[in-house]
Amino acid sequence: MSHMTGFEDLILGHIFEKDVEQVLTLKEYLKAFQPKRVRPAGELFTYSNYGSALAGHIVANVSGMSFEQYVETYIFTPLGMKHSTFREPLGETNLLQMPHELELRVSKAFSPSQSSFDQIEHFTFISGVSPAGGISAPVTDMAKFAEEILSGCGTILRRETCGQIQKPSVFFTSANQISMQFGFMQHREYSGHLRLGHNGGTDYFHSEMGLYPELNFAILISTNTTTGKQFNKELEQAIVKLLFGEIAKKPLQAGDDITLPADLSFFVGNYIDTRRPQSNVEVLYTFTQPTTYIENDNNKALIIKNQNESYRAKPISSHLFVDEENKRYFEFVEDSSGKITQMKSLGSFDKVPSFKTPENRIAILLVTIALLAFCFITLLISSIKRFVSNESATKKRYRRMVTLCIGLWLVNICLFVFSIIHDLGEFAYPYDFPSPWFKAASSLSVIMSLFSLYILATWIKTLRQKDISRFYKLVAAVPVTVITMLVIQMNNLHMLKLYIF
Repeated sequence: MSHMTGFEDLILGHIFEKDVEQVLTLKEYLKAFQPKRVRPAGELFTYSNYGSALAGHIVANVSGMSFEQYVETYIFTPLGMKHSTFREPLGETNLLQMPHELELRVSKAFSPSQSSFDQIEHFTFISGVSPAGGISAPVTDMAKFAEEILSGCGTILRRETCGQIQKPSVFFTSANQISMQFGFMQHREYSGHLRLGHNGGTDYFHSEMGLYPELNFAILISTNTTTGKQFNKELEQAIVKLLFGEIAKKPLQAGDDITLPADLSFFVGNYIDTRRPQSNVEVLYTFTQPTTYIENDNNKALIIKNQNESYRAKPISSHLFVDEENKRYFEFVEDSSGKITQMKSLGSFDKVPSFKTPENRIAILLVTIALLAFCFITLLISSIKRFVSNESATKKRYRRMVTLCIGLWLVNICLFVFSIIHDLGEFAYPYDFPSPWFKAASSLSVIMSLFSLYILATWIKTLRQKDISRFYKLVAAVPVTVITMLVIQMNNLHMLKLYIF
């Protein structure tokens, strides 16, 4: 519940479903899509839907009833939340089928088109990770839940237990500004007012629940469009400011006894979100995640920026920095050797070398493909009869194998590109990944990797042949090197997998 499990984050093709026949139970999902633990538990905060779902499964195991039934019995019924459910329209024969009267109340979703909004006909199922966000509820019911938490409970929890919900279980930084409260997150102060809450959504629905204990106030917003997330945030900010005014709070300041870092270049580098896939082909999703770049501003402050945001953070202790204008804190973590390995703020970030940033990984891959295409064209030109009239049988066979290998790799890459464009157009990634086209490309890449190993072995064999010149051996090494570079990158992206259709 504190999101400190150390799990990687996996979502593509399984967290949501639109085909009821593909929906897994909570237990089936947890077994089928268990992520790898990529760091020790308790080390860093990294939000995990899988972790929340696992907590719900523990509740089911301990109580002896389904998670959906447990919530109905011990939360919804006592609070009078008659129109709330974790059940979904799975079909009349399914034990977890949503009640008919609630199914009739389910809102339609909408997605913007060129000049209007298109209605989405399918229901977005999330039963596989239901405890992590599968609730369907009107804000009038959620208001009863919010009121229960703000009043100190008593109906669904003992008051001392409920009090723990409003106390941090994990602080993200030593500034204690951002924290996790057993499912509620404190990461914003709208107009200076302390806010606990959570947001979430599917592809088309976005919801916010903001609790303000000091104001005895809650705000709940839910939208049914793909564009609703930013609307929710700005609407809540505007309402809180209008009703309660703005409180000016000064950020933490460095004291006289605090040791400040002498050289801010120590923190400069590239940082990527720890909430990312690392162990399978879903790593491709990280290409859409922006890198956070940190620069040294004349040893007075750090410039921290990514695609959407920019901060100027001054040091207030040896590893803690603050952007006073935005009241945002940043803390850096050292390993045992004294190197900076992570940054903590609203989330956790790994420090990585330049060649591991998503942008540079894409650039390196594109350069490799361009070199591959250049080698292919060069080999085709070199095959013209007048250039190879005196070519030995050994060289001719080797040239043809290399040309075939590179040509097939280029076909394989085109198949990957087609599958990605096709899946984007069909909006398949949340529901159907890897698609049949992607599986075909990935399976072909395995075969091509084996062929590439044969090419490499053949080239190594030519090195021992005395009748072949050193110049030819050197030239022959170029396409082999490019092919090897491609195979290494494909392997790092987990794109070498043989699928049995």
